[in-house]
Amino acid sequence: MTHKLIKHEEGALSVQTMDPTETLVEKALSFLRRYAQEEASFLRHEWDSALVRHIYDVHRIMKGDANSVAKARRIFKETLIDERIDWGSQFPEFALDPVHVLRVALHQSAVDLEIRAQYRVKLIPPIYDSKKKPEI
Repeated sequence: MTHKLIKHEEGALSVQTMDPTETLVEKALSFLRRYAQEEASFLRHEWDSALVRHIYDVHRIMKGDANSVAKARRIFKETLIDERIDWGSQFPEFALDPVHVLRVALHQSAVDLEIRAQYRVKLIPPIYDSKKKPEI
């Protein structure tokens, strides 16, 4: 039906999408960096509780492709360099040792009760409604 509405033949519409591996890396880095910035009081704006969506997105990519983590490792370093250039001036600890900052953020966020609550409240209801809801 869509092809009739936009007057394209079947198969003639091409949409360029981002590689899931890039998405996985960028979402993981973005969430962890912002979480670390918030914890260190370097976030220049209020924490966006909708960022927990990144956790779910990473989960779905990993579930959809068993090799996604191995693929992500190949581009992680280059993406981290870009992230450090883009955000290092706003977050000195990240500029000095981004791997350490991300590692600490990963461990802290995994046990952060507020993050878990945001995940349950902001993410689960719109996606799962009354269906079986996964735990983080």
